[in-house]
Amino acid sequence: MSTKKTAPVAEDTNEVMQEETQNEEAVTETAKPEAEAAPERVDPWKEQVPVFVPRARASEDQNAYVCVNDRRFSVPRNGKTQMLPQPIAEALQTSIEAEYKAEEYAENIRVHEPGVGPIA
Repeated sequence: MSTKKTAPVAEDTNEVMQEETQNEEAVTETAKPEAEAAPERVDPWKEQVPVFVPRARASEDQNAYVCVNDRRFSVPRNGKTQMLPQPIAEALQTSIEAEYKAEEYAENIRVHEPGVGPIA
């Protein structure tokens, strides 16, 4: 007859549970300093950003109306750099860039129309 060696069985399951709990507590304690080092959240509405707003043409409205998350701003289009909240500045800058690209595209189409421009 052969005798098989078996793994020792814990006499009490509470001992095993206590060891696991102690291991989890050790892991949790080492993770706490990392959580404390997390950066503070900054409110983007309090952060002011400089944005150049080009002068409006005579046929355009003299103010740019910008709305982000139900916060509305009327920004004068006077050709000066203005300090605006970061979300408003980002939305206004995107709008200005889109306007320039649209004008550039329209001019490019006008140049390449048959009978118009230098290619004719």
